Amino acid sequence: MPGRSSCLAIIVICAALIAEPVSARVLHTTKTVYHPVRGQDAAAMLAYLFRHPVDGKKSRLASLLSRMSVTRLDVAPGPRGSATRGKTAAGCHVRAVELKVAFTITVPRAVETARLDAKTRKAWRAFVATARAHEEEHLAINLEMYRRIDREISALSTGKSCKSLSARMDRIVESAVRRGIARHTALDKRDTRRTPALPLFRMAGLTDSNIEAFMADSEHRKSDVSALLLRREFRNR
Repeated sequence: MPGRSSCLAIIVICAALIAEPVSARVLHTTKTVYHPVRGQDAAAMLAYLFRHPVDGKKSRLASLLSRMSVTRLDVAPGPRGSATRGKTAAGCHVRAVELKVAFTITVPRAVETARLDAKTRKAWRAFVATARAHEEEHLAINLEMYRRIDREISALSTGKSCKSLSARMDRIVESAVRRGIARHTALDKRDTRRTPALPLFRMAGLTDSNIEAFMADSEHRKSDVSALLLRREFRNR
C-alpha cells in the first residue's frame, strides 16, 4: 500500500546506579486514527483519497508513525563480569535499558458509508482491512528493529573508556535502521504491485496502465468526480 511514515527519536541519558542484573525492555502502545474519505462510489472515493491523501503526503493511502525514546539507560563501572567493581573500576557496561515506542496507525474511513451500495461497501471494507494489515506489517518491522537495538545495547561492555560505548550505540542504531528501511522498502514495493488488484480499484476501472494517470487527474481536480465521468475519460485515452 503506497505511503507510510516512521519517525525515530532517541534521547540517551546515562547514570551509574546501584548494581542490578541487566534489564532490557521495549514498552509500546498503538492507537488508530481515521482519515475521512468522501464519495459514494469506488472511483469517487479513490479520487478523493488521492486528492486528500493521509498526512497530506502524495499518494499516501494509510500510514504508520513511530516515536521511540530511550526512557532508561543505566551504565555501571567496570566491564560486565569483572571482579573489579566500584567507581574506580576501568571501563563500564550497560546495566539496564528501557525503550518506549508510541505507534499511530492512520487508515481511511468512508464518511458516506450509508449511501454505498452493498458491493462497494464490501470492497471498501476489504480495502481498509488491507491498508491496516499493511501498516501493521510496518509496525512489526519497527518493533523488531527496536527490540534488536534494545538487545544489542543491553549487551554492551568495555574495559576501556566509557565514551567508546556511545559510538558503539550509534553504530547499533544506524545498522538496525538501515536494515529496517530495506525491509520497509521491500514491503511497500510488494504491496504497491498488488494494489490495482484490490476489488475497490477494479470497480473504479483502474489497472496498472492507468492508475498513475488517475492519481494525477484526481490530485488536480477541485471538486469530487463521479465514477461515470472518470470511466468516460479513461475509455477515451
